[in-house]
Amino acid sequence: MSSLLFRSLEKNMHVFGIALITLLSFIGLVALITGFIVGETFFIVIGLLLFIMAFWVWLSIKDKVSNPFKD
Repeated sequence: MSSLLFRSLEKNMHVFGIALITLLSFIGLVALITGFIVGETFFIVIGLLLFIMAFWVWLSIKDKVSNPFKD
């Protein structure tokens, strides 16, 4: 029973990771565009940091997402 619950939770965490990547990338893109339009270095740096965080999340889940049936 707990194994089934753990697998279900594990799959939900991958969905959460994909949602987090999407959200971080979108906010990072908005920050970069705002930074270049307004000319504010702070927004550019924040946008780049958000893209780096999204990349780290992607690296942590890419193997499980690319092959979800791998044990």
